[in-house]
Amino acid sequence: MENRKYENEKPISDMIKVLLLLNGEFGDKISRRLEIRDDEPPFVKVEHYGGHYDEVFSTEYYLVTKKVVEALRQEGFIEGVPQLGYTSKSEIRLTDLGRDRLRPKFIPTPASK
Repeated sequence: MENRKYENEKPISDMIKVLLLLNGEFGDKISRRLEIRDDEPPFVKVEHYGGHYDEVFSTEYYLVTKKVVEALRQEGFIEGVPQLGYTSKSEIRLTDLGRDRLRPKFIPTPASK
């Protein structure tokens, strides 16, 4: 288990807050992953890239509850990251369905006006 400093003391239990942490903008220099490991609680890892060689210049960690991870999985909002020949069970990303779940919060529709 690595020694990490988490940005929050109480794990996030709100599905929308976790989706927002995992949602990135096209072209941004930020890597966002939910990590699930046997020996520690689940967390979202947010890495910011920059500089001449696009190196990681800061990393943030956010604790999330196991319950919200299961809810996200059941709704189809998250999936394992594809690797060469397999799909990761410990590195998790947002699905298109998860991104779609956030759209009503950002794009007003005629029905929401």
